[in-house]
Parts: sequence; C-alpha cells; structure tokens
Amino acid sequence: MVTFNDEVCCRTDSGLDPEFAAAVPGTPLKSALENLSDDDVDLRPGARELVVQGARRRFGVRLEAEILLPLDQVEPPAGWEPLPEPDEFAAAVRAACAVAGAEADGFAASCVHLFHLEGGCGLEACDLRQALRHAVPLPVPRGERFLVRAKSLAPVAGFGPTKMGLTGNWLHLRNRLLVYSVRRHLDDFPPLDGIFAFRGAPATLPKGAAEAAKLGAVFSAGEEDSKVTVAVSEGRMRVRGQGANGWSEADLELAYAGDPLAFRIAPATLEKLVTDHNQCEVGPGKLRVDGERWQFVTVLGKPDAPPPPDAAAEPAPDGDGEYAAVGAEESSDD
Repeated sequence: MVTFNDEVCCRTDSGLDPEFAAAVPGTPLKSALENLSDDDVDLRPGARELVVQGARRRFGVRLEAEILLPLDQVEPPAGWEPLPEPDEFAAAVRAACAVAGAEADGFAASCVHLFHLEGGCGLEACDLRQALRHAVPLPVPRGERFLVRAKSLAPVAGFGPTKMGLTGNWLHLRNRLLVYSVRRHLDDFPPLDGIFAFRGAPATLPKGAAEAAKLGAVFSAGEEDSKVTVAVSEGRMRVRGQGANGWSEADLELAYAGDPLAFRIAPATLEKLVTDHNQCEVGPGKLRVDGERWQFVTVLGKPDAPPPPDAAAEPAPDGDGEYAAVGAEESSDD
C-alpha cells in the first residue's frame, strides 16, 4: 500500500495478493476502515469501485481509472542504518517541528535543519522569532546537512522510526511496518550560533505554565499561527490562547522584577520547556532555556497590555497579548 503527494511517500505491506492493484482516494478508505470493527475484511475490485466486505457491513470506494502515482521519483535507499537513539530522535523531531514557522516566514524558516557537522550532530529550526537546537546522533555521513519541510517531517514523531536511509532527493525512515520517505532540500540554512551564544540573568518558569499551555492549545489549535502568547510583568506571567472558537488565560506567579515583556510560542514547546527544564535566562530582548541536550531562544517583545495586578482574567479584545517583535533589525546575531 503506497501513498505519495510529491513531498512525502509512505509504503507498507498490505498483505494482499501481489497481483492485486487498484488506486482509490485515501481519506474515505481510511475513515471507512476505521469505522469497521472486523478483524478481517475482503477487498474486491470491480469495474468502477473497490468493495470492502466485513462480517455484517460493507462499503464501496470509487476506483481511479489509472494508477498515476509517479513512484519512480522516490529512489529507494541502498541500505538502512539504525537510529542510535530512536526515542530521542522522535523527541527532537517533535520539538523542532513545533518551532519551525509557516511558508510565509520563508522557506528555510518553515523547515527543520538536519546536520552532522564538525561542531555536532542533530536537528534545529528557527521561525525568525525563536530557535531550537536539539543534539541527537544521526546515521548520516560527516559533513552532511539538509532541510526538510517541518509539516512533512512532523508525522515521523508519531510512528517511531528505528532506521534511516539517504538518497539524492529523499530522507527515508522506517520502523517494522512503515517506510516514510520525505523530500530533502539542500538550500542554505542561516547559522544560529550567534543566537545560542546569548546569556542572561537566571529565572524560573512556573510549573503551572505546562497546564496553561495545554489549555491554550485547545483554542489556538488549527490557527495559521498556532501559538499561545506569554506576557510577563513584575511577579506575574499570563499565558493566553486564542482562536476562532474562543480563548483561554492563566495567571501565574513568577519571580521576575524587570520590564514587561511578551513572546509567542507553540503550546507543545512551552510545555516541554517547563516540564524538561524550567530554569531560564532572561536578558535584553531574549529568553533562553537549556535542556539536557537542547537549547531554546526566543525574541522578546513588549505586550500591548501587561497582565493586570488582580488575578481575575477578563475577556480581552482581539489582539490583546500580541507584541511587537524585537529582533533581527536590532542585532546582527538575530
């Protein structure tokens, strides 16, 4: 069974007769199969449809007239190398994809950079406002570096690949059941060493921010910029999620005595920062968090409306909690 959209190719053993061949729309087939409780089903291709028969239920899916997937574009790897730390690799993919930006931010900003260079080996991403670098061993030749679209790589974290292979245009990942091939690009990725060189004054992120991030994710999910806004003032932190279907806010205590500041961050990234390593550094225009094997830096801005001194959270007008980004134009390192 194969699916291919010119950017990603997935393959798995269907268990069907080798002579069986048919092309059908993937989404209705998947959804209908998920609604069958049968352990075994029969697939019968007809002249115009594929009939799937269970014990008591059956359905038909329209057959395509021709099988047109250009699978010859996806060259298979000559061999497979085991991922030394598959769980850490999945965690790095999840973290980097959450930090990467949208296509509107530029091609490199919408990608994850995989590298095995003299200075280290791992994944990194930067959406022009925040950057993350995660050290993880990769079975690729020294000196190798390439980009993969974050939206294409993100599903990898969910199926747990254990092996990797490289060909000219493709990164191939597999587990026991599935081969996932994603197109790789050799475009330049901006150097981030200057960003990660930043150091600031120590501070502690409140543990409650993890739960606030989960709540904010409910309302920010599905938005083009699926991030929550974190606004900080003296002694307080407010985490706000907002989308077409509503909003959420959480007010937390924070040992901070500087000027009001704000930043936007993916809910999953904020949860990771607080859960894995809640110690951070705050300085002029930036916030840095160091995990055991990763570093995260975000550009800070000034909130339009700092959190009020009282704990009651009132509904905010559209745009509350947004900030004016402070960054690239102020420093050659940003």
